Amino acid sequence: MGPYNEEQRLENFLKTLQECCICFGEFAGAEFIRLPCQHFFCEKCMKTYTDVHIQDDTVNKLSCPIPKCGGMIPPGLLKRLLGDEEFEKWESLTLQKTLESMSDVILRDAKQCPSCKMAISKTEGCNKMVCQNCGKYFCYRCNKVIDGYDHFRDGACELFPQEDIRNWEERMNHRQVLGQVQVQLFGDHGHTCPQCGQINVKVGNNNHIFCWACQSHYCYLCRKIVRRGSQHFGPKGCKQHTVG
Repeated sequence: MGPYNEEQRLENFLKTLQECCICFGEFAGAEFIRLPCQHFFCEKCMKTYTDVHIQDDTVNKLSCPIPKCGGMIPPGLLKRLLGDEEFEKWESLTLQKTLESMSDVILRDAKQCPSCKMAISKTEGCNKMVCQNCGKYFCYRCNKVIDGYDHFRDGACELFPQEDIRNWEERMNHRQVLGQVQVQLFGDHGHTCPQCGQINVKVGNNNHIFCWACQSHYCYLCRKIVRRGSQHFGPKGCKQHTVG
């Protein structure tokens, strides 16, 4: 009776008018988004709500809009609401906020953003940077504006400096921090590292996975260890970016 009653409630919800707690408009239930905390809002309000937090750089407050609820918004839903480009920005901003809350993060010399000239400090690890001021992506190594990970495909600029890879065993780096946060939040959607068996989570379209536990690089699609991303991913290899 339990599952049947739940299905009936869902069917009734989708067919009847519901009131959005944000705009107070009435729409058919099929036009609403229901969060895991069971609060629901019209899709238009949820899209505006998520867009505003990305634009205002307040991703740490990007949770259920109901005051004091704090329920999470699943990354899959965020991606649907934000689109690929803004979702990638959410990932980067979330990482930056995580690092800003840590007292033991080691910052390197800052570089000027090539778009707006704001000084941006680099945390250890990835050379793909996002400017906190204008939101543009740029390469820390060559200081050029880039569209995304494709910039690193030909190997001219490395996504992860070899020096950092050698030192990862001795210091906690931001990729490990992000990996641990993702496992805690989205562990139900995790997969095991082919090297150590630890759980990792793919968030976004990038199939180049960095294991936070053993610090190995591997491919999400074929589960093979990746020595150089520019050699493994490409026309003759696995696709680096796929949906899901």
